[in-house]
Amino acid sequence: MEYILGVLLVLNTITESIGLPELLHLFSAVIFVWYLIRRKPQIKNIIQMFFIMTGYVVLVQLITQTNDIYATSIFLIKALLNITLTVWVVNNYQEYELRNVVYGAAIVQGIATVCAFIMQDSILWKLDEYVTGTKLHRLELLCPEPAYLSFISGLLLIIGIYQILVYKISWQLILAGVVILINMLLSYGMGGMICLVFAIAVMLMAHVAKNRDKIVKDPASKNKWILTGAMMIVVMLSIIILSPAYGFRFASVAQGTDVGLTYVFQHPLTVFTNAMHLTNWHGVGIGQLVGTEISATIGLTTEFKNSFLYIMSEGGFLGVALVVIIVGVLLGYVLLYGGILSLALFLYVTLYQVTAGRFDDPVNWIVYGLILAQCLKNKELARKEDRIELDNSRTGEVVVGIIGAKGLGNYGGYETFVDKLTEYHVNNANIKYLIACKANGQGAMDETKLKGAVPISDSEFTYHNAHCFKVNVPQIGAAQAIVYDLLAAMYCIRYFRKHKTEKPILYVLTCRIGPFIGLISSMIHDMGGLYYVNPDGNEWRRSVWNKYVRKYWKLSEKLMIKHADLVICDSKNIETYINATYDMYNPNTTYIAYGAEVDSSNMSDADSRYQNFLQEHGINEIGWLIVGRFVPENNFETMIREFMKSNSKKNLIIITNVNKEFWDELEDKLHFTRDRRVKFVGTVYDQALLKKIRENAYGYFHGHSVGGTNPSLLEALGSTKLNLLLDVGFNRECGEDGALYWSKDYGNLAALIEKAENLTPEEIDRLGNRAKDRIREAYSWQFIADRYEHVFVQSDFQ
Repeated sequence: MEYILGVLLVLNTITESIGLPELLHLFSAVIFVWYLIRRKPQIKNIIQMFFIMTGYVVLVQLITQTNDIYATSIFLIKALLNITLTVWVVNNYQEYELRNVVYGAAIVQGIATVCAFIMQDSILWKLDEYVTGTKLHRLELLCPEPAYLSFISGLLLIIGIYQILVYKISWQLILAGVVILINMLLSYGMGGMICLVFAIAVMLMAHVAKNRDKIVKDPASKNKWILTGAMMIVVMLSIIILSPAYGFRFASVAQGTDVGLTYVFQHPLTVFTNAMHLTNWHGVGIGQLVGTEISATIGLTTEFKNSFLYIMSEGGFLGVALVVIIVGVLLGYVLLYGGILSLALFLYVTLYQVTAGRFDDPVNWIVYGLILAQCLKNKELARKEDRIELDNSRTGEVVVGIIGAKGLGNYGGYETFVDKLTEYHVNNANIKYLIACKANGQGAMDETKLKGAVPISDSEFTYHNAHCFKVNVPQIGAAQAIVYDLLAAMYCIRYFRKHKTEKPILYVLTCRIGPFIGLISSMIHDMGGLYYVNPDGNEWRRSVWNKYVRKYWKLSEKLMIKHADLVICDSKNIETYINATYDMYNPNTTYIAYGAEVDSSNMSDADSRYQNFLQEHGINEIGWLIVGRFVPENNFETMIREFMKSNSKKNLIIITNVNKEFWDELEDKLHFTRDRRVKFVGTVYDQALLKKIRENAYGYFHGHSVGGTNPSLLEALGSTKLNLLLDVGFNRECGEDGALYWSKDYGNLAALIEKAENLTPEEIDRLGNRAKDRIREAYSWQFIADRYEHVFVQSDFQ
């Protein structure tokens, strides 16, 4: 039984070459009948998934108005068989010794290789003819598509290397790997080799990262892994560069002249693009990509199998949805429950499936089954551990994991909130905080500059009696924020389990990980905990994002609200929006704003830090002030334009992080560098200095148009006497009668500036006092900290 899967994987490719039906599909048909006769519970899973696939097929054919009964029937039959095969693998995975899967496959592949040698006109392979293509010495007598045999071999190699990593090295396993590797080389499958190298490299790095502490502490183990890693790199480079066949292809790839790779990666994408353009994203219909007028119209000269792009070309937006769901579910399970094997298999099969792989290929469904089986097994083990740990857990203490802020001590809304919340709860015996911080990239946490931080290790420290941990994030552009939140969430969950937390709360700041929050919240709930979210303020409306990113933000927000036990809104306007937009989920919401302080600065005007700031930027006195992110939705263009239009004699001091692209755009429109009154002075992270600057400013401009309660506005209301705010609901909610308001209409702010500069000192003091009273009444940090203590400590954990 243990050898069946490996034997079938290889025999399946061999029997195809001589015209016999696929063994794996025949095998899955037998399994389906067996399930049906035995009336196993698994038959319900098969029927449910098949019903979904049937619904997909019907919708595609209705939308595309095609009626290819034969192609539709074949698709549904293969879908039923593949689903059966996946369910079988999931239900029997724990019974397998995966090393025996590799052994069985190696035996069959070894026999096949020997037969191929004997059946050639020469026992010795002619490598020059191999490279030039004069003769195809690629096991073609036994496999109609040698590159596909390369994929099978790569799959088995991944499983074999995993076995070597987690068990003692077995010479039988190494020998089996050598046999499989030889077959892969002979298959001449460059695309499969590239996918394999990438997947194995990630698997090795993940294994080293997982066992980092053990490797660091054990010199012998460290030397072993350094040697192993070096050997793997040498072997892989040797395979690709030194092999006569691969060296030739590698050079072609480097020069961009490899026709095979161009076909694999470019041709399917071109067909997909043409199909979507031709059908307005409806798709061409199942069975319409081969031998039809449509195939000629979209430029399909050679069938590119049933890859993901093929399925999306047939199904249009429904095909895209099907692929996204399959890949998304697998990715979610891999990130939350997967081990290094499921990670490597996921990367390998997904890369292969994008263009070259076949959607109806049973081997891919076997891989899906292996991934799901390992993840489901790990999920069940985690649940058992949670139940055991909760029986012996500590009582009374609420542990709150806060993720979403970049760190502590940096200037920013969430960063300030977390800093102040932990400060005001530093002696609170009822709550323990677990705070996520970025370890690298923009906004990375540097605890050495944080007064009061006590290091625990290179990645952990305590601050304000909170346990802070740093997360290394791959630098992959905007998507790194999503990965950061996911990694931080998993750290919190592991912490809750390790420390047997009875009352865990995961508090997520902003809505970046919606597609994954269902699984995360279920893990929290399994431990008897709760998941809270602060949705921030309509992030999907920010113009800094393109339309696709905004659609993701909107979907993510919807899912974050759907699964939340409590939605904490920092603005009454946001709370109203959440309840109105997502009333179908009946969200449990509460309003808790950010905080601010009204105490005067301890820094004097003669302080060296303040004087150095003035001298460095050539400022005699602080006139009008702007503090905030340099993004379009904060209306820098309107504020600078209107200030330049006014007759003010004062300076405009702008404290922000300059974005060169946006800077150049504003300069082209406004030519503000010609106005000596406008001064960009960079960022100021010294909070005491920033408070002094606010206090000495004549007035403050606030142009934020998207978001909830903004910390920079609260700080200005608590420090600056005269505040001119953009007239939107969020800002009026905060300032009420303690500020003046302007619109984006041309000339409106300019007129208000001139009016404000003619106010008497008594009128300015009156506005300043009203603003400070507003902060004391609703936004003091003590008031905010008390509200959070109530929602955390009084939470219903039943």
